[in-house]
Amino acid sequence: MASKFAPLSLIVIEDSDAQRQFCVALCKELGIQEITQAETADQALETLRKRTSPVDIAICDLYLPGTDGVELIRILATERLCRSVMVLSASDQWLQATVATMARLHGMPVLGVVRKPISSSVLANCFERFTRELAPPPNMELPALPISPQMLLDGLELGQFKAFYQPQVELSDNTVLSMEALVRWSHPEYGIVPPAAFLAQAEEWGMMDKLTASMLDQVCDRLAHWTVDLAQEHLTVSFNVSANSLVDPALVDKLATIAKKHGVSPERLTVEITETAIASDTAAALEVLARLKMRGFRLALDDFGTGFSTLEQLSVLPLDELKIDRSLVQKAAHTQRLALILRSALDMASRLHLHTVAEGVEEMDDLQLLQHLGCERAQGFLFARPISPDRLSNWLRRGSQRR
Repeated sequence: MASKFAPLSLIVIEDSDAQRQFCVALCKELGIQEITQAETADQALETLRKRTSPVDIAICDLYLPGTDGVELIRILATERLCRSVMVLSASDQWLQATVATMARLHGMPVLGVVRKPISSSVLANCFERFTRELAPPPNMELPALPISPQMLLDGLELGQFKAFYQPQVELSDNTVLSMEALVRWSHPEYGIVPPAAFLAQAEEWGMMDKLTASMLDQVCDRLAHWTVDLAQEHLTVSFNVSANSLVDPALVDKLATIAKKHGVSPERLTVEITETAIASDTAAALEVLARLKMRGFRLALDDFGTGFSTLEQLSVLPLDELKIDRSLVQKAAHTQRLALILRSALDMASRLHLHTVAEGVEEMDDLQLLQHLGCERAQGFLFARPISPDRLSNWLRRGSQRR
């Protein structure tokens, strides 16, 4: 039986022949067939630049002769030579974490930060994460979906952009009272297309307002349906607003009009914003946020822990909720420094009377730590993936116990 990792392509960049061969052998044991090796950054770049499409995963050592692994990761990201990286090194874990953060800021997904010697289980976890979060649908042509402005407009007109929902579980009693709405493109040719394949283009081409309106219309329609059919009158839904939309004064009336059309109270809707969205035009964003708050919408700061000026913003934003980024959550149970940072973030949120949601919960150990530290809600693959509204309706009917 073929391994589910067999379709993956990867390159192992490691100057130690023994370490490199050991890593390659483990990858082969896991069923990966397309494996390239390189001793130096220059060899890796020469190989990758000849490819017609990016390699799926680059396993990269930091200490390489000549161009080091840190510079190499930046080049891989800026030239889009791979879809994700694994940072591999025997160096201090905080140096590894710094490099991983740098990679993410360059737009490069980091599957894992791994200390040597590497193990088969660690590799498998990273490969599983790629197939779960980053791998394109099996019927999508590579290297990328050939998106045009007209394709996006047609998709919006035809109602192809669908709201999927990821439940947020109350950690005190395992009930589900809230969820996040996430957009997916149900394309007639390419199937379910993930947001990473089209959101940047939608933002660039000025279509985020229409997409946000479409999403909220679907969300409010479903909330009204769940209220009547499933007696879920307390259920709330959060949704994201882009940087361009957040500085548009007309956004407030648009959202309020959609909610009113479906008879949904704004108090059941949480607008998620990011630090970078606010930074684009702080004055305009604060105006919109203040007016949203006055209309009754709830406000959440998304991806908390990934920016550098978040603490200052907490003092001025009219927030109701703090969403703790997965980078602070994952592996916190086994990393003392990370656990201390997570504890401090949750304690600060409690003192500021902000509700807390932990993102990216995938391991039971991390969930137990969050419960111990007093986090209120959590979402992640440990509970449920983003699912269609019909599947979510069935999920809600089966009861509120989620483990």
